[in-house]
Amino acid sequence: FKTLRDIVYKPFYTISNNNTDIVGKSINEELVSENKELKKLTKIDNSLSEFKKINATIVERNHSYWLDSMVINKGKKDGIDIGMAVVVSEGLIGKITSITNNTSVVKLITSTDNNNKISVKIKYGETYIYKILEIENNMLVIKGIDNDIDLEKETDKSVVTSGLSDVYPSGIVIGNITNIVSDKYGISKKAYVSTEVDFNNLRFVSVLSRDI
Repeated sequence: FKTLRDIVYKPFYTISNNNTDIVGKSINEELVSENKELKKLTKIDNSLSEFKKINATIVERNHSYWLDSMVINKGKKDGIDIGMAVVVSEGLIGKITSITNNTSVVKLITSTDNNNKISVKIKYGETYIYKILEIENNMLVIKGIDNDIDLEKETDKSVVTSGLSDVYPSGIVIGNITNIVSDKYGISKKAYVSTEVDFNNLRFVSVLSRDI
């Protein structure tokens, strides 16, 4: 009875394994992980220094639309507005598409929405190639690249926003070209783009605002 009483009445947060507080250790590891992520947000590309960065936490995400959108805990009262770009330290993740006073919906760049296309630029020699990034079979792809353009020889295969539209400012990193193939007609080429953003494990983001 004494043993059973000790198990029932002993607070769960003091239960130990090899003299280690399991729950306390898990909480500590989680805090360390969160601190690392938050510190990464402070190191977002210096080329975006003209923007005020509004840090936010993801508070809602539907498993049925996991790669389509998410909700963050900042809204109109925090200076958020529709159309603002949303980033993490690894690059662009999406844009604000709707807001309330306290929350905002972020449309992710991985969304299969037909209207979810991004104007991008790719370094080519001493100039840039301007194209559209879209989703094909759940992969980021740039289509319509002229056959006489040899991107394979380029050492810098990074893809960034072009700034040609009023949706995304110029210079936000999206990813790198990892594969270039001919389209099914052989008329042009398309390039597949890989991003370093882990869209399955997003927790904290930064919204870019020009109001500084």
